[in-house]
Amino acid sequence: MNKKLILMISSILFVFLVAACSNNSTSENSSNDTQTEGSAPDKEQETSSEEKKAEKEKEEVKSESDPNSDGVNKIEVSSVEFGYDPLNLTLKKGQKVELTLTNQGKSFHDWVVKEMPVAMKEQEEGHEDKGTESGHKHGGEFSLHVGADAGESSKLVFTPSEVGEYEIYCSVEGHKEAGMVGKITVEE
Repeated sequence: MNKKLILMISSILFVFLVAACSNNSTSENSSNDTQTEGSAPDKEQETSSEEKKAEKEKEEVKSESDPNSDGVNKIEVSSVEFGYDPLNLTLKKGQKVELTLTNQGKSFHDWVVKEMPVAMKEQEEGHEDKGTESGHKHGGEFSLHVGADAGESSKLVFTPSEVGEYEIYCSVEGHKEAGMVGKITVEE
């Protein structure tokens, strides 16, 4: 009977030992799962980076696909607090552009290019006065300039005359420094 009792106690201890070892194995798997879960944000970050890249590509407007039947490239640009959409534009040399700036922000914003050779430029009547009540002043210091008060739109028509890259920015004090900057690329 002692042998049976020893055998039974040994069997119970063995079962507990096996259960304890398999539980330890499970906790190792759990920590591996935790590491895998810890890796998940990396995949999310990769996806996020891919999404940002796709958004960046959407932000650029190419003129080849935009001209209407008159050959005028009509572009709509939205401004918000410290950004433009689209941020960058690719235009064709010699092709007339009609740019509409719609201010979806809460304060006056403009869209300027300090130096860019243009063959022709027309501004919407009354544009010269936009934004002056908020202390924003401009003159003939920019090759291209269009501005709009919050909730309003303004148009600028121009024809790029030289190939190159030109900086776009908001000339309201502090807006350029806050990141309201883009680029025009003029191609043949």
